[in-house]
Amino acid sequence: SLEIVSQPMEKKRSPTLAFIPQHEEVHVPFQVETPRVLPGPVSCKFGSCSLFDVKVETADALPVEFPTASFLDETLAGMLGAPGNGPASKNWLRLQAVVMQDSAAQCCTALTWVVLGHLFQVVEPHCMSALKQTMAQNWFQLSLQIDSLSEGNRRFKDNLMEAVPAVFVQAIYRMMIECFPPEQRALALSSQDIVVKVTKIVQHEVAGMQWRPETWQKLRERLFCPQVLESP
Repeated sequence: SLEIVSQPMEKKRSPTLAFIPQHEEVHVPFQVETPRVLPGPVSCKFGSCSLFDVKVETADALPVEFPTASFLDETLAGMLGAPGNGPASKNWLRLQAVVMQDSAAQCCTALTWVVLGHLFQVVEPHCMSALKQTMAQNWFQLSLQIDSLSEGNRRFKDNLMEAVPAVFVQAIYRMMIECFPPEQRALALSSQDIVVKVTKIVQHEVAGMQWRPETWQKLRERLFCPQVLESP
């Protein structure tokens, strides 16, 4: 079985965003502009571009490289049971061991693009299919690793299968905030609404089922520190 190792958390910057059917329009809390057409290639370095300069036309050449592993670490640091005033809880250590896997970062990265495609229509349909396939393949590998880390304990497995998507949602929201400075204020002002929309998309993609809002809200309250809940 995989060894659970506690890793020190790097100090990151402080925060400065039921099933969604494919045909349902997802409303965002600010005006979505038509993506600008600029001459030549657009530089889409993380943290220095606009959301509306991003257009995914091939899944083999994504326009932004998301530092997903770092934001997963940040998310873990904001969870109940994380090391701080005392030692890390066993539940947190198991969750950390899962989130440290390469398949977790790759799955979360693909989900980030799927979320951006749903919310802001910046992903071409054929690219969305490829991204969903990448996400599904990595989620399957991650599920196998969750099985190994659970060591046959059904309760451990169920807790991890619930917690990992919640970690992904928080990391995706934080990357959206930090990646696109021109839209940062609008996304931050509607953080709770955006988190709701991201949660619906992620739950549908990884679980294929509808969660009632009160169910995932109680899950977030069980997993995250109050400061994170108030200001994601």
